[in-house]
Amino acid sequence: MPGALRTKGFVAVMKNRQRRPLLRWGTAERVAIFYIIGASLWIVASDWLSTLPLASRAVMANIQTYKGLAFVVFSGVLIYALLRMNSRGQRQAEIQLRQLSAAVEQSASAVIITDSDGIIEYVNPRFSRLTGYAMEEVIGQNPRLLQSGTKSREEYVELWQTIKSGREWRGEFYNKRKDGGFYWASATISPIRDERGAITHFIAVQEDITPQKRTTEKLEQHNRELSLRNRIVSAAASTLRIDEVLSVTCRELAQAFDAPQVTVALLDETRETLEIVAEHGTIQPQANPSLGERVPVSEVAVLYDLIKHNEARAIENVEQQIYPASARAIMTQRGITSLLLIPLLVRGELTGVIELASPEKGRFTDEAAALATNVSATVSQSLDNARLYGKVSRYNDQLVQMVNQRTEELQRARDRVSAILDNTPDPILLLQPDGRIETANLSFYELFGFEEDVYRYPISRLVEPENRPALLVGLRQANEAGQVARIEVTVRGRSGQKLDAELALAAFEESGSRRLVCVLRDISALKAVERMKDAFVSNVSHELRTPITSLRLYHHLMELNPDKTGTYMGHLGREINRLSTIIEDLLTLSRLDQGRFDMTFAPVDLDALVGQYALDREVMAQDCGLHIVYRPQPELPLVEADHGMIGQVLSVLLTNAINYTPRGGLIEVCTRKRQEGDRLWAGFSVSDTGHGISPEEQAEVFERFFRGKMATETNAPGTGLGLAIAREIVEQHRGRIELRSSGQPGDGAEFSVWLPAIED
Repeated sequence: MPGALRTKGFVAVMKNRQRRPLLRWGTAERVAIFYIIGASLWIVASDWLSTLPLASRAVMANIQTYKGLAFVVFSGVLIYALLRMNSRGQRQAEIQLRQLSAAVEQSASAVIITDSDGIIEYVNPRFSRLTGYAMEEVIGQNPRLLQSGTKSREEYVELWQTIKSGREWRGEFYNKRKDGGFYWASATISPIRDERGAITHFIAVQEDITPQKRTTEKLEQHNRELSLRNRIVSAAASTLRIDEVLSVTCRELAQAFDAPQVTVALLDETRETLEIVAEHGTIQPQANPSLGERVPVSEVAVLYDLIKHNEARAIENVEQQIYPASARAIMTQRGITSLLLIPLLVRGELTGVIELASPEKGRFTDEAAALATNVSATVSQSLDNARLYGKVSRYNDQLVQMVNQRTEELQRARDRVSAILDNTPDPILLLQPDGRIETANLSFYELFGFEEDVYRYPISRLVEPENRPALLVGLRQANEAGQVARIEVTVRGRSGQKLDAELALAAFEESGSRRLVCVLRDISALKAVERMKDAFVSNVSHELRTPITSLRLYHHLMELNPDKTGTYMGHLGREINRLSTIIEDLLTLSRLDQGRFDMTFAPVDLDALVGQYALDREVMAQDCGLHIVYRPQPELPLVEADHGMIGQVLSVLLTNAINYTPRGGLIEVCTRKRQEGDRLWAGFSVSDTGHGISPEEQAEVFERFFRGKMATETNAPGTGLGLAIAREIVEQHRGRIELRSSGQPGDGAEFSVWLPAIED
């Protein structure tokens, strides 16, 4: 068996010793020991047999005769048995050694066995394939011939301390092959002890992990590249200004490549000169900043290579490059020895160069150049983005200015529209095609008293039920025919009162959707005027027709009976006066509405005025079977008023009292005064014992042309203008007229007029 195999077998046996014990002595030693043991046993047996009884002495004599022969036979048998046992043990050990040898020889891991001083005694074939060294070349050598110089002395000291102390060491080696190449190995080194426990050998098992390491290095390089790109992109995205982007780029590249100085130079518009626009760090502290320096492209030959190949280039020693004297002087001054030049390509065109400088020769490797080439694309993209951002910023500033101007114009227009809508007295609504409200102006909320938003509130809920069919027809007409639909409806306002309204509906398109504009106009006043006009026409026609009919009648009677002309003339005079009164009331009301009624204000004694009118109406009241009582107020203050107009108000009240009080009734006229706060009031009242005014009619008695139920039932003369004229006159005197009536027959009604008193 070769020495290497013996060593390997030795190691295997030493490892196996702890699992199954083998014979420890050689064959000669075993035979000698067993021979001595056998002889001793024979002597003891012979002595014991000699002590037996005499009957056996004959046997013992025979035994003594053949004692020597028996001893030889006995000893031979023992020696034969021992040799057989030893032979079987050796065969088993040899089988085990061959199996272990085959396993180690065919192992996919490199196995190295050294003595206790680290001298190689055995290596397997895998070791030779991995390192390139044959077994004969390394036997007797120290494993340090594989060292690449990357592991420090301290690490080797720690390794030897670990295995010398009997512990196992695990780690990685970056070793050098025989051909000068390198490989990574994951190693486990274990000590081997003899039967006394002393360390005699070391066994190292190495796994080739070069592919995994290369993959890891590629991943790390890729991650490093991605990290650098991300930092550049993130930093550049935070500013998007060209100068700041390039400054950030210089800083990040300096940190990533551990370069003491990084500069960026951009080509000018002529593409003939490079100008340094950004830098980070400096090799020589006393060197002046290089910002703004310009370098002609024609003077630097290496720039042509960059322009031609568009890839990063590492320059180990600038002295070996052809530079003009001025450039070499600058580099010498700045302490630059090696360079890494990175082209900046924007949209496939060279726009500048990034320069990483170092005072060490060969500082930048081809791997660094490859990484820089990949990173330059990101830097170029960031530079392009910054330039585009600059253009966009300028355009954006112009656009913002235009938008601001337009926004101001739109805001002014919107403010005008909002002012118009909010100050328009008519409610304006924006409706969906189905009639649901989207928005409304302030007038709408004020009219209907909504406090919450009315979004999607159906407009049909605003109108009275009897008007909803007409509203639906108007909505359909506006949506389908595209015409302006106008309908008149009745709505309920804030306090629940009914209002007459005209709805104007018009459709329009907004962002592809149809909408409706609804203008709601309160026409209650117009409707009231129409009703007043109808009542006026009806009442005035009746009132005018009656005296005119009487005039015709008496005129005809005068023609038929000339002898009774005198009698008929009296009737004609009264009818003419009645007709004159009606016309005069109409003219008075018209002049009051138009403000063409000239009033002369002067101090008026209401006691004297009221007493005179009460006395004048006494005859008329007696003719109607009525009695008038006047009750003056002592120390009544004067009022500032038009004597004739206040007299007309009193006349209206007295006439109504006489017309609506049954015969035998009482009419009471009083003057009064009262204090309200710091204001003194003086006035008069006219009360009767007639039928009174129902609560339902009291709110309308001062409306023009209104004639209550009793006026129709009693056929009392009048046009319904008297009380309206009286209220207009009192209000123009800054006073007020009041009504009090229970509506019960016999309680009558009381009208009071109050005017501001003249205070001393």
